[in-house]
Amino acid sequence: MGSESDLAGAISRSGDAREVLGGPFIYVLVFLLATFFFWTDSPVGVVSLATMAAGDGLADLIGRRFGSSNKWFFNKDKSMAGSAAFVAGSFVGSSGLLFWLTSLGAMEP
Repeated sequence: MGSESDLAGAISRSGDAREVLGGPFIYVLVFLLATFFFWTDSPVGVVSLATMAAGDGLADLIGRRFGSSNKWFFNKDKSMAGSAAFVAGSFVGSSGLLFWLTSLGAMEP
């Protein structure tokens, strides 16, 4: 079994357990509410889930890998590479998920 610090390190970026109640908690809450209320009834839910999953995930991966030399002037914690990956991942994820759900008949076009 892992310790509380191991769990905090896996969930938060800094490893601080207090950070978990900030961004990660809000992320899970919004994801849960969007799934519960909008999953296949509305494109809004599908787009919001795909944006959070694909866009945010790719922004973190690409930003950490390729973003050290292209930070934004207004926020040195964010990179242009991560932002571009967010937009591309959100678009591809949303489009792909909408296409898949409409082709299966789970959602009307």
